[in-house]
Amino acid sequence: MLKLHRRHLLALPLALVARPLWAADRQEIERDMVTTWYRLVLELVRHTATYSPPVASRAFAYIGVAAHEALATGNPALMSLAGQVNGLTPPPAREAAPHDEACVLQAALAASAQNFFSNTGPTGQRAMVKLTESLGKKAMEGIAEDVVQRSIAHGQAVAAHVLAWSLDDGGAVVENMGFPQNYTPGTNPSDWVPTSLIRQQQAPLLPNWGQNRTFAMPAGNACALPPPPRL
Repeated sequence: MLKLHRRHLLALPLALVARPLWAADRQEIERDMVTTWYRLVLELVRHTATYSPPVASRAFAYIGVAAHEALATGNPALMSLAGQVNGLTPPPAREAAPHDEACVLQAALAASAQNFFSNTGPTGQRAMVKLTESLGKKAMEGIAEDVVQRSIAHGQAVAAHVLAWSLDDGGAVVENMGFPQNYTPGTNPSDWVPTSLIRQQQAPLLPNWGQNRTFAMPAGNACALPPPPRL
């Protein structure tokens, strides 16, 4: 498993080139791809202004779904999540020709990360580019060019399919870093009140996030809690 220090991950993604991914079997390469991309995503969350915890969890989920769906299209042992999570339709089918799983997975992860962190800063953008190049090089090593291109195209198509599914879930656009522009606080003793003097934070963070489309639950209030005790 790759061991990367958090503070080096954004600044030194090319260090991955020195790691002997090519010496491992293809499944180990795939496992390292997933963990390495998620480590970078964790860093991107820290460096992207709009990524509060709810927004970050949304990105983690969609990137994971894209990775699963990309591999499920070529592995009968993996069941697509289409029809199991709300609103997801079957992903694009593969061409009737050989694909390489590591190349498919790398393309899906890279495209998904770039989709969901398109608003990160220049350092994060460079890190994603370098990681795409370094892990892509490892995935493609020893694989026929036509298989590589076919696999990349499929991984990107699956990522685009998942992105399109994500756009109407209610959380695709986060304005004002998640703080509503207009908000009138309640007057009851138990109502939310500002705890910060920052003008932007005079409203609660993402107060309507619970209305977003859920993944597995029928709706966000399907497991509603009873009201808190009266003050």
